[in-house]
Amino acid sequence: PMGYVNASSSTAFPSKWQRIAVAAAGMYGELFVAAIAAIWWAKVEPGTLSAALHQVVVLSSMTTVLFNANPLMRFDGYYILSDLLDIPNLYGKGQSVNRWLLRRWLLGMKKAKFPLRPGEHVWLIGIYGLASGIWRCFVTIGLLFAAAYLFEGIGLALTAIAVLSMI
Repeated sequence: PMGYVNASSSTAFPSKWQRIAVAAAGMYGELFVAAIAAIWWAKVEPGTLSAALHQVVVLSSMTTVLFNANPLMRFDGYYILSDLLDIPNLYGKGQSVNRWLLRRWLLGMKKAKFPLRPGEHVWLIGIYGLASGIWRCFVTIGLLFAAAYLFEGIGLALTAIAVLSMI
């Protein structure tokens, strides 16, 4: 029910600290809402309002930490990390290192061209690429299991279609 702000124009800010402040502002706002809801939740009697406040606390805090603040997904935490490390397009570079590793080790293409330029943070980008790839697999598998469980028969069909399309 809160307003949406397109903060993508903040990428033009000259200072990385200004960009980081804008990226963190949404998370601060959500955590503030969660804190206010937690205070109210502690003071009200059990019932419908208490259950609603509980949901606000969980959704405003846990989802912010697991998704928005998580640097392994391309949300606010990713842009903050990218600015802190001064590595633009960290995700894209990390995924190109993943593709290079798969070609080289899995497919045996020993002459595959390394995707990064000399002087780039190879280990840092490589570790980030592997970690974000693993996280993406966990999230995808979790969503597929959730769909299969929550939607029963049609969920299994949707999961099978999704798995086949990914293959």
